[in-house]
Amino acid sequence: MFKKLIFFFCINFFLFINQSFSEIEKKKFYTCDSIKYPKYNFGYFLNTNNSAKVFKIKKKKFLYYQVKFSDYDTFTNLRLKDFIGININLIENDDTKSINFYNDYEGNYLGGCIKVKDEITVKCKLINFDLVSRKKKPIDC
Repeated sequence: MFKKLIFFFCINFFLFINQSFSEIEKKKFYTCDSIKYPKYNFGYFLNTNNSAKVFKIKKKKFLYYQVKFSDYDTFTNLRLKDFIGININLIENDDTKSINFYNDYEGNYLGGCIKVKDEITVKCKLINFDLVSRKKKPIDC
């Protein structure tokens, strides 16, 4: 009986761990970088009520945008057409646990996203992305 209980606990624990990594986490900050298309660099914070706060640098100024997002089984769609010119699909790569972002309309790969600690780190990373895209030296975050 005790062995069955331990086995049941281990299976449930594994499923819980697997489940927690299979979704793009809400209430976390991310920065997304596109080397080929630097105009699409952005940061975001997903709320649990399907709203997101999106950050972007344009002409050395921070812009903020509140947007609703759609959360599907295999991807999350950020409706950013009015903000950056295209809607973005966020898709997690199950093998590497990394998040990539794609053009919603054409499905083109644009870049990758990384989880960061807080809003200050998002801003710092966006400044670095902007500096590198203008062939300047990045700063320490």
